[in-house]
Amino acid sequence: ARYLALEHGVAVEVARQYPSIRLGPDFESDDGRASLGFGLSIGVPLFDGNAGGIAVAEEERLAGREDWRGALIELASHERLARSRAGRARAALAALRATSMPAADAAERALEARLAAGQASLLEVLTARRAIANARLKEIELVGEAAIQALDALWYGGRLFADPADEGEER
Repeated sequence: ARYLALEHGVAVEVARQYPSIRLGPDFESDDGRASLGFGLSIGVPLFDGNAGGIAVAEEERLAGREDWRGALIELASHERLARSRAGRARAALAALRATSMPAADAAERALEARLAAGQASLLEVLTARRAIANARLKEIELVGEAAIQALDALWYGGRLFADPADEGEER
């Protein structure tokens, strides 16, 4: 929006290099007397054609364009970083589900069998339940991390609030 405003500023300064005609009401008060009338004024840039104003506006637009490009590069960097983090979280989640979660499920089944047979002590039950809970909590943390990073990537990519009717390739 700032860059578009600067672009419009250049157009305004370019328009000021041409003669301008102003028509409108005119009010003048001399010694307590009021007069209401109609005014016409013509501004003619004779010497420089507003070259100074145009040059300043173009420099401001150039600086605004560089700021805009910098912001786009920063957003792209944040998006790539979030995508990378989401990928790492998904990979860690897949590894956890392939190794630790089956082991936790097997440990839970073994614990249930030992409890049913009356062969488990309280310490064994507490230790096994803690290990199983830790594995499940780690899974929940990784699911959350992957989701947060995926949302960050969408946010920085500008697609989080994209028009749902847009069915482009990125969608």
